[in-house]
Amino acid sequence: MAKIFRVSGAAISGWMGRRIKAGMIERVDENGYYFPDDKALETAKRKGIAYLRATETYQNETVKGLPTPFDLTGDPRWDEGGDLLHMYDLELDKRPSDRQVFTGVNPVLTN
Repeated sequence: MAKIFRVSGAAISGWMGRRIKAGMIERVDENGYYFPDDKALETAKRKGIAYLRATETYQNETVKGLPTPFDLTGDPRWDEGGDLLHMYDLELDKRPSDRQVFTGVNPVLTN
């Protein structure tokens, strides 16, 4: 994740740590099982075989999505009103809903 977002591992680690403490995600092995102890977890993390998954108590309405660039970097230019956020804003929140998109398509599909 750090490579994809081009931020430090510490930034990603902090974000994941907060989500783990909040009970939103958990670390498991490749078979989805919990680690028996912290030592086993640390060994798996070093080997790159510790995975993240949404917890069974995951509630979609409580999840706000991936971290924002501001969450990861703390750079105010990525915060609301910042020049970098404005420059790279994909305006995903302004996309039409599925219902709006399919309203024009349904008559074509049903004929």
